[in-house]
Amino acid sequence: MFRKVETPGGGGVARNLYAGTLAVGRLIVLAAGLPGHMTTDSVIQLAEGRAGEQRSFNPAFMSWLLGRFDSLLSGTALFVAFSVALLFGALAALPRLAGRVHLLAAPVLALVILSPQVLIYQGAVWKDVFFANAAIAGTICLAFAAEHWRAPRRRILLLLGGLTLLAL
Repeated sequence: MFRKVETPGGGGVARNLYAGTLAVGRLIVLAAGLPGHMTTDSVIQLAEGRAGEQRSFNPAFMSWLLGRFDSLLSGTALFVAFSVALLFGALAALPRLAGRVHLLAAPVLALVILSPQVLIYQGAVWKDVFFANAAIAGTICLAFAAEHWRAPRRRILLLLGGLTLLAL
């Protein structure tokens, strides 16, 4: 069977490989996706965000968010970077949730990162990609809330964070 590597305190070869794979993978995904790939929907949402007016069937939150990032740096690069950070932040939290990292975690993570859903689609300026990343992060927040159930303040913050991300 597979050997599990216990990594208390954040050390261990498996944990370091996972973290390194995550860091390199994030750079690869950003290099492949920036400044963002737009379709008709995302062009409309960006225009709505810039104008501050909702005129389409698209979620108002998405237009608003694109508009806010665009006001800081013209275009969609900040939005894509934020969306990727949301996904990769959630993936970075997984070892803390598990408390240990298996030696196969880094190779499996590398395969996930190289899949089209991560490598290619993260650069798409689509509400679907952002909402999927938010759903993953929200689910991991709920898992952490369950892990810290006996700490009321932390539990409530994690539940609120998870609920907010899932409500997007």
